[in-house]
Amino acid sequence: MFEQGWATRDPEAMGLPGTLLDAPVNTLLSTMSYAAAGLSYLEWTRYRAAAELHTRLVLPHEMSDHRRMDATTHCAARISAVLSVSQGAGEGILTRAVALRDRLPRVAECLRDGLIAPKHIHTIISRTDLVDGTTYAQDVDTEIAAALQRRGSWSDTRMRDMIDRIVYRHDPDAVRERRVLAEKNRSFWIDAGPDGMAYLGATMTAENAVVFAAAVQELAGRVCRKDPRSTGARSSDALFALATRTSYECQCDDPDCSAPGWTGENGLLTSVIVHVVTDTTTIADSTT
Repeated sequence: MFEQGWATRDPEAMGLPGTLLDAPVNTLLSTMSYAAAGLSYLEWTRYRAAAELHTRLVLPHEMSDHRRMDATTHCAARISAVLSVSQGAGEGILTRAVALRDRLPRVAECLRDGLIAPKHIHTIISRTDLVDGTTYAQDVDTEIAAALQRRGSWSDTRMRDMIDRIVYRHDPDAVRERRVLAEKNRSFWIDAGPDGMAYLGATMTAENAVVFAAAVQELAGRVCRKDPRSTGARSSDALFALATRTSYECQCDDPDCSAPGWTGENGLLTSVIVHVVTDTTTIADSTT
């Protein structure tokens, strides 16, 4: 159907300008906005196609757990093959497509209409996983869609907080349970990077992250103004020094530098204040 690709299509037939050379600034901006809405529409189309594949290839085996799992795996494999992605990525697309179809149809319409970007779908689905199958799932979907229809931009944090507030209004325990599950799934990883570098990451509780970041920043700041490293480079070196308990020093060329550095022996005097907003139920529950 699309062997020759999108580039062979007439841009004007898709509502796009034939050329952007010498186009007015407002035309360039409106083209970007229109293209962004188009990306959302195409992503909605992709999810809709994946959901239809699920209906045809997986639902007929819904009564058998073993056959359903096999059918789901095979369906995801066909998706991953045609999209040239991994099996895991194919399974993720299929899972999100089913969630949009069954749990969040109003949110899916917002994606179709370009009110949200494709990147927001993962956040919305993951933050509403625990409402699946509940009596209020439809209300959550409707309220999230209503919020998305208001004017304004959606940062990742603003999107997450909006969803959590809506879920909390219907079931405070669901928000707490998600935090418990997230804490149980905390992790640490390292990935190879280009040019002899690597990526290091971890998930932890927010309060632990605040304390950890404060310690890194405090040690990274124990240099003089002549230190040639960037803030990021100093923080990376400080993290390594903390993990290995090795010395951390200013790298300036001044023989009279008085920056304190760190010997790796004594503790760092970092104090952190964490403000917590909670209720008596959370305080009484030792698991949260």
